[in-house]
Amino acid sequence: MTPRNILMVSALLVLPWPAHAQTTTTLSAETSDNTSVGTFPQHDNGNVAAGNVSKLDTRSLLYPGATIRIYAHVMPWFCTPGSANCNCSTTNGLTRCNSHILTGYNSNDAAQVKKQVDDMISRGIQGVIIPWYGTTKPVQSGATLKFLQEAQSRSPLFEFAAMETTGSGCAGNTQCVIHDLTYFANNFFGSPAYMRRNGRPMVFVFLSGLGTIDWNRVRASAPGDPLLIFESQALNDNPFTRAQSDGGFAWVHPAQQTSTWTQPDFQGYLDNFYGFAQRSPGEIPVGAGFKGFYDLYASWGFHPPRYMDQVCGQTWLQSIATINSNWSSSDQLDSLQLVTWNDYDEGTEVESGVDNCLAISAALGADGKTLSWSLSGSGQESTLDRYRIWSTPASDGQNLTLQAQVTAGGVHSYDLSTLPLTPGTQYSLYVEALGKPSITNHMSGAVSYTPTGLRAANVDDATGWQSCTDIACCGGRGGATTSLTADAATSRDGSAARFDLGGTTIYSNALWSNQVGGTWSTAHFALDFWAYVTAPTVAQAYEFGFTQVLGGQKYHFNHQCDFKDSGVWRVQANGGWTATSHTCVPFTANSWNHFTFHAERTADGRVHYQDMVINNVTYPFDVYSTPSTGSTDSVTVSLQLDGDSHQDPYSLWIDQLTLTSW
Repeated sequence: MTPRNILMVSALLVLPWPAHAQTTTTLSAETSDNTSVGTFPQHDNGNVAAGNVSKLDTRSLLYPGATIRIYAHVMPWFCTPGSANCNCSTTNGLTRCNSHILTGYNSNDAAQVKKQVDDMISRGIQGVIIPWYGTTKPVQSGATLKFLQEAQSRSPLFEFAAMETTGSGCAGNTQCVIHDLTYFANNFFGSPAYMRRNGRPMVFVFLSGLGTIDWNRVRASAPGDPLLIFESQALNDNPFTRAQSDGGFAWVHPAQQTSTWTQPDFQGYLDNFYGFAQRSPGEIPVGAGFKGFYDLYASWGFHPPRYMDQVCGQTWLQSIATINSNWSSSDQLDSLQLVTWNDYDEGTEVESGVDNCLAISAALGADGKTLSWSLSGSGQESTLDRYRIWSTPASDGQNLTLQAQVTAGGVHSYDLSTLPLTPGTQYSLYVEALGKPSITNHMSGAVSYTPTGLRAANVDDATGWQSCTDIACCGGRGGATTSLTADAATSRDGSAARFDLGGTTIYSNALWSNQVGGTWSTAHFALDFWAYVTAPTVAQAYEFGFTQVLGGQKYHFNHQCDFKDSGVWRVQANGGWTATSHTCVPFTANSWNHFTFHAERTADGRVHYQDMVINNVTYPFDVYSTPSTGSTDSVTVSLQLDGDSHQDPYSLWIDQLTLTSW
């Protein structure tokens, strides 16, 4: 085996996401609206209807080790007909309130603000940046103060910052800007939730439309010693070189939708911005992530409208990925602003989710045990993080149990015989396409499945375990000490079996076995379990297997991870151990790893080792063996712990140990 293949096997022993106790939910929870929007309908400017969106941490889109603070840009101006200070009118069938389209919520509502902050935190967002519209607009000013109060209740986990814009009427008016910043100092800066760097409050400045302002005068007159973070207005606009600049932030810059429209080069713009930042040490750079832009419904919008295509979620992912090509754990970007959380007028909001233009369907294969799924639509699978397979008894239909997860971009099928489902019970199975952060999730229709055959489930929790440390039963030099303990603290489902090996005689072993059945005439088997270790380099080897005695013949299905002798996986065949081509490396410490071994009794009466699956990756065996003589019909599950030349004590945790046969 080449060194490259050895590394691949090692990596496969690490789960792509943390393993936890079994996850349960409901079909309704996985398919209904889980955002802070409510009843928002889909618009043709790119705002997707409120639905079920991925709550994966936005940080997972960033480079490893990123310390970037993630903020959402929030528009505080929405209201509902009949609410206070809300003036509504309808033109050409479109209703606007205070010049903005309806979202179904009132920004100046404490319960709504709390709901929005809850939603943001669930997506890994750590604060809000809110444009200031002055004290004469009660919806905007009231909402802004409520966001500050909500952030303060979550401090230090959630932050707040104000942005100076033309919204307060300060275009071309330096004294007006000073007045606004004085208001910020008197009403915002004193909050423990206010956004700071090195103890100084940050004020963002949206330059578009603000006109000529004497920033030297602002600096000299504004109290509180604020850091001024300026907008980068265009491809080659360097905000870090502006007078009195302490930093800059990127924004979304669409192109007017004329007959010559092409997708704006937002990646080029962002690359330029990050280049300016890296050539400006000491300045604070704030990057941008956005899904697209379409100001079709903005009362202030352009005619024809400005547009940036969402490309079914690709713009969202690529705008954030541009950070990763410019920054790293050794050269950190300060923060990221999501542009925007809820500008429904300009079609930039991500509150209701980012549409990836996909749907998913699933079906049961002709073999009765392979679940397959496929995608349809104009989107790309790269917008998905993983597939989740859920089950519910058909008689229930609502309460779901997570059975398996498969990384997106690979296989689109799963062997259901490896799942711990009760034979003879009818289940409804669903496959969920889980989007990357803030991208819409999709659930397949129900697939009916009734497991056949026999199953011994959760054998790790069962009584009847027997141990043996004699040379005659487990080889070695004898004299090992061993114990079995039920462990709730280190488990996936609330109870795992901890097998301990000790003793003073080197190369001594312990075999544990449990008879789980009598006469099983079935011929196909799947041994499925999760394993956990804390000292992965101590063991000489681990052995996992089972035997079937049927009609006087004993069929051995035993697998050995031989760390320190051959260094490969071996199977018991024809009176000894037969090496496979698959390297066995020490298991990852303090991590649950998933194993499934498939084997069968052939029609001509031989043992056939088919394959093993480690964390959803299959390694073929295709090894045959002849049975030995047996006595009474039985099926027995076993595992063995082997000591090495030091005989240091160690433990092996096993959970959800299940043998299925059909």
